[in-house]
Amino acid sequence: AHPSDVGRGPPARLPGGGAMTSQTLTIDIPSAWWLSSNGRYKWPDRARRTKHLRTIALLEARRQHLEPVTGMVSVIATVHYRTAVRADPANAQPTLKALVDGCTDAGIWVDDDSTHLIGPDPRRGCNLPGLRPGEHRVVLTITPECN
Repeated sequence: AHPSDVGRGPPARLPGGGAMTSQTLTIDIPSAWWLSSNGRYKWPDRARRTKHLRTIALLEARRQHLEPVTGMVSVIATVHYRTAVRADPANAQPTLKALVDGCTDAGIWVDDDSTHLIGPDPRRGCNLPGLRPGEHRVVLTITPECN
């Protein structure tokens, strides 16, 4: 085994055993729910936002028909903004964590620990002028990891 494979599980599979191709989950998040690492939230507000984000991820995963997976997957989180503002997608980590937890709640993966999930790795997406002011679009790309 290669040293970089230590701790990695088998490649992701669909429940029937077939190989999985990438899946995407797209969620538009209004400013009232957005969480940033730079935000200074009181705990009730943070808890309310986190609960909304987890719930919307669970419901959207079902609505968008994401298939449950077994084995190791990587998640790329592409954050789209309305305009070409200066942004640091890594600051979206609290939002991304809540979305990943919602996918766990939806049964997309067994757990979001390091034996099942790599990421989410935040990336900047293209500008989407059709978004409302303060709104963000997050696209989670779920890809099987090959050993």
